Amino acid sequence: MIYAVIIDIPEQNELSKKHCFGDCGKIICAGLNLGFGSSFICRIDQCPYEEKRTPEVGDLDGEPVVLRKLNELPEVKG
Repeated sequence: MIYAVIIDIPEQNELSKKHCFGDCGKIICAGLNLGFGSSFICRIDQCPYEEKRTPEVGDLDGEPVVLRKLNELPEVKG
């Protein structure tokens, strides 16, 4: 599964800089645009900063792509 974080949305761009490039550091700095705006690619299934994700929006070389919305605070699981 490929998770795309849309960086054309200013809030998501800032959160990706803070969490994806900062806290996590595992974001793939490759551009992707499936018609929803410029995105960075992530392959981490369990992101603590994920607020929600879309159903599959397309594929990249046969691998499903979903859009991931980031949240300021990590998800607390109890």
